[in-house]
Amino acid sequence: DHVRRAIEIVGPTDSLVGNVITLMTLQQKYDQAMGYTARMLAEHPDLHVIREQYISQLVNQQRIDEAFAVAEDGLRHDADNVSNIARLGQLEANFRDINRAVELLRRGVELEPDNVTARVLLSQALVRFGDLDASEVQISAAMELVPDDAKPAVIMDYCRALYSFGHNQRGDQWQQRAQDIVNTLQPPATE
Repeated sequence: DHVRRAIEIVGPTDSLVGNVITLMTLQQKYDQAMGYTARMLAEHPDLHVIREQYISQLVNQQRIDEAFAVAEDGLRHDADNVSNIARLGQLEANFRDINRAVELLRRGVELEPDNVTARVLLSQALVRFGDLDASEVQISAAMELVPDDAKPAVIMDYCRALYSFGHNQRGDQWQQRAQDIVNTLQPPATE
C-alpha cells in the first residue's frame, strides 16, 4: 500500500512499479503481477526496465507472441530507445528472423555506439547469421567499453554463441583470451 501510494504521489517509475510487482510476486500473486505490469505499460509506455522484465517473464512462460507484441509496442512508443531496439532484436534473433535481428541491432549500435548490451547482442546475432568477422568487430568494441574485470564475462557470453553454432575453434580462442585477462587481473602469488 505504501508503494502504491508513492506511485500516486510521485508517478510511476521503473523502481516503484518494480517494487509493487516484486511484492505481488513474493505474495505468489503471479497473475495479478502480470496483469498489473501489462496495465502499467499500457498507461506508461516509458517504463523501459519494467518492459524488459515483462518480456523476460513472457519468454520464460513460453508466451513468445505476447513477448513480441510487448516489444513491438515499446518500439512504437519510442523508436529510438536502444533498450527497446535491443530487446526486439534479441527476440528476433532467438525466435524469428535473424536478418531483422541484425538490422535492428545494427541500428541500436548506430544510435548508441557505447551501448555494450546492443554490441554484445549484435555480436551474438552476427554469429548466428554466419558473419564471424563482423561479430568479432562488435565483441571487441564491446570489450573496449567495459572495465577489465568485466571483460571475461562479456567474452564468455560471446563464447556461448560461438559454441552454440558449432564455431568451437573460435570459441576456444576467445575462451583463452578470457582466461588470459583473468590471469592478468589476479595478483601474483606470494611465496
